[in-house]
Amino acid sequence: MVRFPPVVCALLLAATACGGGQQQVTHLDPIVIKHRTTPTGRRVYVRDFDLLYDEGMGHYGDKRWLAAAEVLEIAIAEYPNHVNLGPAYYHAGLSRLIGQGHDQAAAHFREAIRRYHGSRDARDSLFLLAEALTGAGKHAEAAAV
Repeated sequence: MVRFPPVVCALLLAATACGGGQQQVTHLDPIVIKHRTTPTGRRVYVRDFDLLYDEGMGHYGDKRWLAAAEVLEIAIAEYPNHVNLGPAYYHAGLSRLIGQGHDQAAAHFREAIRRYHGSRDARDSLFLLAEALTGAGKHAEAAAV
């Protein structure tokens, strides 16, 4: 490694900065960070489905049912054609059911059944749909499930 005296370094630096070298300027596009605000006022940053799902499941694992449902519902709304929506509908429904949001839970379970017929999430959603309808006082509809 070659070491130059400080004076030589200063001269080289000055020569490079003052037109002795070609300067290049790179203009970057601004960074846009998409976010949504939940009904309870939480700001959720929308990056991609998997990160939203992981965030929602983190809340679910910590038994923060409302936060889990809200984040999972954002994931569902932002990525309606994602291949892994079945678990998102199921866990959003279960989070709403535990948090006493029976009508919202029923809607999520219906969608899981409709979109993912034959899957484990759809089978479990069928039972939970009946439970959500019973909790909402819709006993005849629950019996028909």
